[in-house]
Amino acid sequence: MKAVVYDRRGAAAEVLRVTDIPRPEPGPGEVRVRISFSGVNPTDWKSLSGATARPVDEFQIPHLDGSGVIDAEQHAVHDHEQFRAGVPSVGMHDG
Repeated sequence: MKAVVYDRRGAAAEVLRVTDIPRPEPGPGEVRVRISFSGVNPTDWKSLSGATARPVDEFQIPHLDGSGVIDAEQHAVHDHEQFRAGVPSVGMHDG
C-alpha cells in the first residue's frame, strides 16, 4: 500500500516521502480502515521535528487521526454491525 512516511527527523519537505509499505492485517478484535482523509496536527509536527521523546521506528507514518471505510475485519468483531467491512469510520490511532 502507499503511505507517506519519514525515517528521520527534519523539515517536512526534506524527510517526508511516499513509498510502498506492507498492508497491515487486522488481529483478533480489530478492523482495518482504508483512510480517505487525514489531518496533520501539532502532534505530527512535534514528532517530525524531534520535539517529542518517541524515537523513529524503521519508518513513521504521520497523521494521528483520520476517516475512511472499514475494508477488513477480524472474525471477533463480526457480531457487531458497526464494525463490518464497508462501514464508514473515524478514529485516532495509538501510535
